[in-house]
Amino acid sequence: MRILAVVCGLFGVMQIIREIKHRNASRVAKARTLSVEIKPVRDAVSTILYTFEFEKDNKLDTIQHSLTQGHTIYTPLPSMKELKSTDFYLHYIPEHKKSKTPFSDRLYINNSKEIDLPYRFSPFMIMFVLFLTTYLLQPRKKAAAKLGRP
Repeated sequence: MRILAVVCGLFGVMQIIREIKHRNASRVAKARTLSVEIKPVRDAVSTILYTFEFEKDNKLDTIQHSLTQGHTIYTPLPSMKELKSTDFYLHYIPEHKKSKTPFSDRLYINNSKEIDLPYRFSPFMIMFVLFLTTYLLQPRKKAAAKLGRP
């Protein structure tokens, strides 16, 4: 089990290195909202479909982005004016840096200029739990061996 923990830890290190390479190679472009459309899915759930225009490698490009949002009487959907005024940022890889990252076609859309690591430290938490489990099971195996149990 400890070997599995070490393997999870190594995969975690590789993932974080890949994410950091992607973050260093990416560029940020502020998106301009061209249109917003609200489509009801069912009671209290709607899909908000955005169409953005942004500058990518000195060329204008458009992209559609959809969000699903729940709403109630007490927490209604924002108005169209509020939806159109929300700032979004697109994080993309420029053409001349596509060879520097394994995620050359990944495109993040969020409302901040910073990219969050999507997995963060989850592989390290798996490694920690596996090490903790093997540590807790180890004394029980030794005690059982002393008592003559298999």
